[in-house]
Amino acid sequence: MLADLELLLIAVFCAADDLLPKASNNAKRIMTDAEVITLCVAQASMGNTTDPRFLAVARKRLRAPVPGPPRLPDRAGLDKRREALSDTIEAWH
Repeated sequence: MLADLELLLIAVFCAADDLLPKASNNAKRIMTDAEVITLCVAQASMGNTTDPRFLAVARKRLRAPVPGPPRLPDRAGLDKRREALSDTIEAWH
């Protein structure tokens, strides 16, 4: 099942990266918008409804959707980015 989830997340990341407009560079951001959307899909697919629990599991089990070291925001950072992208996420739903 984990392999299926990883394939799904790769497909989501690729689609989001292609469809989202290029964001301005922000040195404080550790994740792109496509990576945040991919995390949202992972959270929903894994059935984790709380951010702290999901982030703990994601740090242990999920590889980064792009090459390089895994970069995950803290809970507040994920909430803030998800809220900023909520219209985009809803439009794709």
